[in-house]
Amino acid sequence: MAKTVVLIEPAIIPDGVAFLKARHRVVVAPDGSEATLIRCIRENKAGAVIPRVECITRRIIEACPSLEVIGQPGVGVDNIDVAACTENGVLVVHAPQGNAVSVAEHTLMFILSLSRNLVVWDTRVRQNGWHLRNSFLPFEIRGKTLFVIGLGRSGQEVARLAQAFQMRVLGFGRQNAVLMEAGRIQKVEDMATGLAQADFVSLHVPLNDRTLHMISRNEIACMKKTAFLINVSRGPVVDQAALYEALSSQSIAGAALDVMDTEPPAMDNLLLSLQNIIFTPHLAGDTREAKSRCVMTVADEVSKVLNGEKPQYSVNQVSLHNRRQAGPQLGEG
Repeated sequence: MAKTVVLIEPAIIPDGVAFLKARHRVVVAPDGSEATLIRCIRENKAGAVIPRVECITRRIIEACPSLEVIGQPGVGVDNIDVAACTENGVLVVHAPQGNAVSVAEHTLMFILSLSRNLVVWDTRVRQNGWHLRNSFLPFEIRGKTLFVIGLGRSGQEVARLAQAFQMRVLGFGRQNAVLMEAGRIQKVEDMATGLAQADFVSLHVPLNDRTLHMISRNEIACMKKTAFLINVSRGPVVDQAALYEALSSQSIAGAALDVMDTEPPAMDNLLLSLQNIIFTPHLAGDTREAKSRCVMTVADEVSKVLNGEKPQYSVNQVSLHNRRQAGPQLGEG
């Protein structure tokens, strides 16, 4: 009997659902609450769950002994308790190559939009403000300095696209210096140096203990008054209170956020009252093409694990000896 995969309403794209249904039994949970997921996984003795943004907690992992693998159709896995998974022999797989291009293109959109004050001018034209066109002169990004913090796949792709606009690119991250030079990225040894030189700062790091509030008052104080901050990683990487202080006092020129501390943000969030910031609703990596790549990659990875094969994109290391093996599936034994 085929093993069971739990999806969560609204489910992943139809091609991914069809792929899984051809190989496994698929059950769709009506919502992603902890209680619902525990009930659905236990009742169906499911071997896998594929969330979107829902949290897969330690309680879920420990309450569901049939669970063998969790598949995250994206890069970040901060919604999954990976430590609890490892302790309990549950593999976590993801799609690290799926949305780098989409995130990078979104970042370049932010850079161009900020340099041209696009959102403000769109609003003014709609409000009969055409005559105000000379009140702000936009600027070219050619020759400007971009500081990329985090040099994984999306950070490297941002650097590549920025170079097509003849921007100077500085980089801070774990990437090998030789590889950085080959990609024409100038490595800086500390963030303060890069922040002080940058016209645009772009964040491409995972959320963990080291990156929580990586950008706060001290870091913003290093930035030029004319500089812009872009965050397409995770909301808590930036101290939003510090960012509000900087933007409202015009200590920096502006910002663009695809992610927030709380999503969706409360409508009384002070950042929403400012004119020198652009928002998008955590969709930098959510193009049609990226969605397809991420979902199909994770569906294949989950299927491999359920079939006893080794996945290519596992987040954690679980030995074969410690790996969970589900008991009989529904209809067996």
